[in-house]
Amino acid sequence: MNTIKNVKVLGITALFAMASFSASASLMYQKVVSNSSVKGDAVQSKEMAIKNGQMMAQSLSQADSYELSRELRVSSYQSDSGSFELLNSKLTVEEFWGESGEIVYQPVIDVKYSYDRIDRD
Repeated sequence: MNTIKNVKVLGITALFAMASFSASASLMYQKVVSNSSVKGDAVQSKEMAIKNGQMMAQSLSQADSYELSRELRVSSYQSDSGSFELLNSKLTVEEFWGESGEIVYQPVIDVKYSYDRIDRD
């Protein structure tokens, strides 16, 4: 009787293992290279915008893959958040009129990055 019970348990376990494997096997990954911009707060001086931008760039370069995926706002449903890699970044400062009519400066980090996109069946 115990032998039949053990066979049933093994059969059920094998069935769950195959279902689990087939679910994960249906996911396909594709390497994607993309570009994005991360903007900082507008400030009163160009020097302060450059300083803030340098800190932003340093923070991005030190971010782990998960933090980078969140900062770049890529859907976690469509991406492997453990696969993000920063390839390149460039700091620029945008100059424009503020709400009070004064000139303000905003740091912008243009980034090139890669990640594995999940193609679901």
